[in-house]
Amino acid sequence: MAAPGTIFPAPAGGTILFTDPNRKDEMYHQYNFTIQDEFRPGWLAEVGYVGSIGRNLLVLQNIGTGNDQGGPGSREVVLTNISSPNPIVATRYRGHSNYNALQSKLEKRFAKGLSMLTSYTWSKTMEALSFLNAGDSRLEEVISGQDRAHRLALTWLYELPFGRGKSMGANTNALVSHVISGWQFQGIYTYQSGFPINGFGNLLFTGNYEDIALPADQRTLAQWFNTDAGFNKVSAQQLGSNVRTFPMRFDFVRGHEVNNFDLSVIKNATVAPGRMLQFRFESLNALNHALFPSPSGNSLTPTAVQFGSIVSSTQLNYARRTQVTVKFIF
Repeated sequence: MAAPGTIFPAPAGGTILFTDPNRKDEMYHQYNFTIQDEFRPGWLAEVGYVGSIGRNLLVLQNIGTGNDQGGPGSREVVLTNISSPNPIVATRYRGHSNYNALQSKLEKRFAKGLSMLTSYTWSKTMEALSFLNAGDSRLEEVISGQDRAHRLALTWLYELPFGRGKSMGANTNALVSHVISGWQFQGIYTYQSGFPINGFGNLLFTGNYEDIALPADQRTLAQWFNTDAGFNKVSAQQLGSNVRTFPMRFDFVRGHEVNNFDLSVIKNATVAPGRMLQFRFESLNALNHALFPSPSGNSLTPTAVQFGSIVSSTQLNYARRTQVTVKFIF
């Protein structure tokens, strides 16, 4: 392993890697505070705060590419001394991140044929792991590309009260008992916010950032965000060597959210003492909700025809899938 401060040489045109001589150990601190209460028999509620902080995180910085003149907001100021036969990339241990979340859970333990678990998380993950401009002295603090603001998960299992040992039909003959006994319904519902759209470049923008997002009922695959919010789309007016101020991503401009139901019908049939056949009829993504990828590449380039759209011939999740399985339990 090379010592800190080592410069790795490169041929003409190649990138030189410089390791920070003042390396610090990356550090993560995690903390939480949770309250539980069984507010009635078989029902458990839980709410808590969960957080973490990352410090001295690795970032990469291009150095020797010139001076950023004009300061924040001066986007049209041309940089000086931008040509270099060998760009230099330096490792820095200056990055930081933080995660804060409200986590809650409601659980009904199995009783009278029903069990249920609901969990909800409201969170935010911020990070400072990159520079908007090579000559910036401060990292850009921005929403993490892995942030999921909301996540709701609901699972349940209901056993029908028919047949042997149940409140209804317990004294029927053997044939009827086999037919009506052992039926269960199971479901899993998941909702999760989309990731912040990642990949906005060095754009000319003169509008209000908050106008970029479109309401959910106005978003389409052809226009996922507001392309008329103030983006300059004229190719001849685009800039190259300038001080960038347009953020890498926004908390309120996000990709497609997860909205998924999985449903199951289960039939347990006893064939002998201690032996059982289980038939499962399952529908995954039962409502056939598609999950599309976020805009990327040309979809985030104002001069491109695809700007603002989702260009994909496939969805990220599977389409509705129905399956039947049989399991022998002994």
